[in-house]
Amino acid sequence: MTSFRDVQKNLIQMAAQERIPILGEFELTSNCNLDCEMCYVREITRNELTTEEWKKIFKVAVDNGMLFALLTGGEIFYRRDFTELYNYLYDLGVIITLYTNGTLINEEVVAALKKRPPQMVVITLYGADNETYEKVARVKNGFDKVDRGISLLKESKINVIIRTAPLKKIFSQVDALIRYAKEKNLPMVYYLYIGPKRNSCSNELDYRLTPNELAIYEQKFQEAFEYHSNDTFRISTNGKKCVALRSSFFVTWDGVMQPCALLPYPSKSIRNANFMEVWYELTTHMQNLPKCNACATCQYKDTCIECDAHRFLEGGFTKCSKYLRDLAKLRAEVRNGKVSDSRD
Repeated sequence: MTSFRDVQKNLIQMAAQERIPILGEFELTSNCNLDCEMCYVREITRNELTTEEWKKIFKVAVDNGMLFALLTGGEIFYRRDFTELYNYLYDLGVIITLYTNGTLINEEVVAALKKRPPQMVVITLYGADNETYEKVARVKNGFDKVDRGISLLKESKINVIIRTAPLKKIFSQVDALIRYAKEKNLPMVYYLYIGPKRNSCSNELDYRLTPNELAIYEQKFQEAFEYHSNDTFRISTNGKKCVALRSSFFVTWDGVMQPCALLPYPSKSIRNANFMEVWYELTTHMQNLPKCNACATCQYKDTCIECDAHRFLEGGFTKCSKYLRDLAKLRAEVRNGKVSDSRD
């Protein structure tokens, strides 16, 4: 039987053929109550979009074909006008997914969501206990706060999915996180890539896992759950079926349209510009991005997570990243049962 998610993915892929902006991703704020070391968003917000500016963007996006939206941050519930923005977008007939760290979810938030249920609330876990949360996110009692938020959502029968990040400080807790997901009877997904901070050339990436650790990290999730990745619950905006600036777009907290959360080029402000003119301009640029010849002929291309964003962040659109290639090689070996559960 065909699921709604399958229908949704098919619609988004069909829209990509016609360059219809059917999926919008909106970074409502760069502000957050956490202070994670790897965060690529958090900045001093000087010129954040106002409530009315966001509403204007939502309306013009819907008028031009948007059916699905993802609201992200920063932390979405950090905005005092979140409920107003959410209700406005929902009442336009948009199917909404929420990305949150979960620590600010309380009875008031859940009551608002219960009246207008999102398609799903995706909560990122930064550990399986308060001690790890304090190390990773620099917040006290973080795990307890998230656990309470998850319980409130489940009690109100709001769809919840949890995920975690491939970080050094969390790696030792993957098994505990999987147990937590199973105890809560919650779907859990994972992603494999963490890059430099947006608009940064910093090589300080000591917080991310090595390729070998990533291969083990992924293997643990594949063995624990029937589904295999973040793509199970999220429309792909990377890799071979990438729809970034084909049928999806990302708008930053200050009103800049770009391909996705990770890739800041091509980009242009829509704050005081015509939405569709910017859309068509950027889609043309996206089609003409330089490609990596080495990636196209690589023996590990079927297991590589390379995409325009990942290559850009790892050194450039035309460069084969050693980090990504090493991971692709290990993922290929995992398929053949050659990787053991040991760390670099």
